[in-house]
Amino acid sequence: RGAAGAGAGAGGGVSVGEATRAVAAWRVSTDAPAVARPACAYGLRVGSATDAGVRGKENQDAHLLWEAPATAAGNGRTYVMGVFDGHGSEFGRLAGEVVRASVRRELCNAAALQRLREEPRRAFSDAFARAHAAVRDAFRRRCEDEDADVVEVPEGYLMRRRRRRDGDGGGDAAWENVRGGATATVVVVLDSRFVLVANVGDSTAVLCGTDDHGVLQSADTWPERDALPRERTLAGLPASSCSPRGAVCLSRDHSPHDVREFKRVRAFRPSREHAGLPEMQFLFPQREGGAARAIFAVDAATGEARDVPSHAGWYKNARREFASVVATPPTAPFCDSLAFTRSIGDFHLHAYGVSHTPDVFWLDLGAAPSQPSSASSTSSSSSSLSSPPSKPPQPFALLLCSDGIWDAWKYEDIAGWAMNASRVAVVSAGLDDDAFARDLMRDNKAEASRLFGAACVDNMTIVSAYLVPTVDAGTVNRATAAGDRARKSLRASP
Repeated sequence: RGAAGAGAGAGGGVSVGEATRAVAAWRVSTDAPAVARPACAYGLRVGSATDAGVRGKENQDAHLLWEAPATAAGNGRTYVMGVFDGHGSEFGRLAGEVVRASVRRELCNAAALQRLREEPRRAFSDAFARAHAAVRDAFRRRCEDEDADVVEVPEGYLMRRRRRRDGDGGGDAAWENVRGGATATVVVVLDSRFVLVANVGDSTAVLCGTDDHGVLQSADTWPERDALPRERTLAGLPASSCSPRGAVCLSRDHSPHDVREFKRVRAFRPSREHAGLPEMQFLFPQREGGAARAIFAVDAATGEARDVPSHAGWYKNARREFASVVATPPTAPFCDSLAFTRSIGDFHLHAYGVSHTPDVFWLDLGAAPSQPSSASSTSSSSSSLSSPPSKPPQPFALLLCSDGIWDAWKYEDIAGWAMNASRVAVVSAGLDDDAFARDLMRDNKAEASRLFGAACVDNMTIVSAYLVPTVDAGTVNRATAAGDRARKSLRASP
């Protein structure tokens, strides 16, 4: 790699065409004899970065990137990746850190990986439940360390009362709700073959490079994974389904604007006063202190809910999605609200239907295309012509980010940014696995400042995984040299 880099540096910059050819070198080698390919269709280039967004602001995001040792990985490489976006002025950072530590403890070991291979939905659900319990314990300890009385009420949430200190006037403080929690999105690349995704909240995972949503499967279909048609695997997608600006969301944002979540919460705790409504409120907040308005109207006869867009107050992101919240009812002991319907922590809101149970999806990366051996490829010219080597699949990028990044982009725009030919060449060559994440931080901060103002840039975190088609060593070296030249052109690339 060093020799290739030196030669590339002497060559100066690189054109878009040259970078495109570098990417093509990963897809098929035309001047080297065909060799047997590994069983895995993709190699991985993983990286991460995080930023508070504004100097001096507390960064409540946490993230996880763990590669399983060879003894635990099975066939191929296995990664556990996660983003955990804490919220709450007092306990948000603690929540994110505790969830990360708990997920690492629960999923980053050989026994957990084996359970994921057998029953991913239950394995993820149990891990998220233990993280939820760990956050409750951490909140209790923090309050006790700060000399406060703490009680857990029958509905499962915590209250605290600060004790009066010597010299303070009056008695003990009033009881108050212990607020705070975190999103959790976990992606497991299992044996270089399957991608498992579990999440609560809005730290979205997006696959860049295709807009074919047929590759995403519910966890309910996991037992039949070996029967998945080849064209439903990532490696089996036709070229017509692959696009640099294509994007597929691999997780659910659990927005209060989602009628499925409205119905789930209604079934959990229906209103005693209003037929067809949940006790928890689904609301569009309004600007300038206006009263929040209901997101859904319910047909009294059928119970069917429909959203009322005219009630919306403002767009919350570059994708023109409306700001929305769930909130406790006026009869609740404490006023509380949240921008999504599932989270870890937020114990008071869980009493009204917020859930820590994740949605779980998966996709099949597929096996590498079969290749004739070197001996068979040279046995006769007619044989070589009748059985040409299969081309490797297209490269893709898997991005796992907190909302501090997603709020500033349309999915197709960030996909186009990620799949820029020069950028793919650099990442594929393995020159700097974190460079992509750092570059996205820089560009995201500029875009978020333009949209929301420099003082309002949110915490932002990314874990990235480029899925690079597996190829022979000679092709790797050629792509490395071209990628080194491409790296020098990225600052001038769009």
